[in-house]
Amino acid sequence: MKCSCRVLELLILVPAFTVMASNAQAQATNAGAYPENPIRMVIPQAAGGNTDILGRMIGDHLNRAWGVPVIIDNRGGAGGNIGNEIVAKATPNGYTLLTTSPALVTSPAIYKKLNYDPTKDFAPIGIAAVIPQILAVHPSVTAKSVQELLQLAKNKPGTLNSGSPGPGSGPQVATELFINMANVNIVQVAYKGTGPALTDLIAGQIQMMFGGLPALMPHIKSGKIRALGISTAHRSKSLPDLPSIAESGVKGYDTAGWNGLAAPAGTPRLIVDKLAAQLDEFKRRPDIQARFLAQGAEPIESSPDHFNKFIQREVQQWKKVLKAEL
Repeated sequence: MKCSCRVLELLILVPAFTVMASNAQAQATNAGAYPENPIRMVIPQAAGGNTDILGRMIGDHLNRAWGVPVIIDNRGGAGGNIGNEIVAKATPNGYTLLTTSPALVTSPAIYKKLNYDPTKDFAPIGIAAVIPQILAVHPSVTAKSVQELLQLAKNKPGTLNSGSPGPGSGPQVATELFINMANVNIVQVAYKGTGPALTDLIAGQIQMMFGGLPALMPHIKSGKIRALGISTAHRSKSLPDLPSIAESGVKGYDTAGWNGLAAPAGTPRLIVDKLAAQLDEFKRRPDIQARFLAQGAEPIESSPDHFNKFIQREVQQWKKVLKAEL
C-alpha cells in the first residue's frame, strides 16, 4: 500500500507539533508557579548610587510579596554595560532581573560595539521612577550658585573635576549637556558607579558631580556636599528652594534620570506580567511613596508595553543628541 508524500509529511509533523505543544504547556505551567527559586537582581552600578538604592528597594518588596530570596548582584563598570550584558545573555526564566538606568538607552550612541541590543535583548517590565539630577559641589568650592560655578569654570578652565558613573549614565549625560550648553571646560572623571564618585566628592578628591536625589539628598542635608541646581526644567517638591539649572543661566537645560526593571528577552509574558504587577504594587505602597518624596524620586505609571516603546524611542533620540554633543 502506497502512502502519499502529503500523508508522510503530516505523519512526520504530528510528533513535532506534539513536542512543541508539550514544551509550551510546560513553560506555561512553570510560569504559573513562578517564583519558586531565589531571584538574582543585577544592578549595573556599584553600591550606593540611585540605581542600587532603587534595585534594593524593589528586591526587598519582591521578597516580602513572594517570600523568595532576592540576591543583589552589583556589576558596575563600562557605563553599566557589564551588568546589562549579563542579563541580556541570562536564561529567560524570570530568575535574573535587571535594574535599568538611562545607560541602557544611551550606550548605543557612545560605544561602537555592544555585546547586546537594548531594543531586542530585554523583556521590559516597567519604569519605577523618574529621578532629577542634582548638581552638587564639595564645600571647599567657593561657588554658591550655578552662575558662580560657571564663572569659576570660565576663569579657571580645566581645573574643576566632575565625577560620574561612566559613559552613558544619567549623571554623565547631564554633565556633558551642562558642559556643552554652558560652553565651559570641566574635566569628567569616570567611576564604576555613583557611590564611588560620591565618596570622592565628599572627600574633596573631585570638586563637583551630577547625581540623583536619592543618593545625594542625605549628604546635602548633612552639609557634606552643597547643592547648586536641579536638572529638570521645574523645581522639585523635595527641594523647592533649589533653583533649576535652566533658570540659573543655562537656558533650556532639562534632563532627568530614571530607573526601571527588565528581564532577558524571551521571558514568558506571564512572568513579565507578574513582575509588572508587583512593580505597580511597589509604587502604590504609602511607605515607598513617602520615601520617594523624601528622596526626590517621582513614581510614574508604566507597563511592559509602555516601557518597550520608551526604550525604542529613547535609543533613537539619544543617538541623535549624543552624536551632536559628544
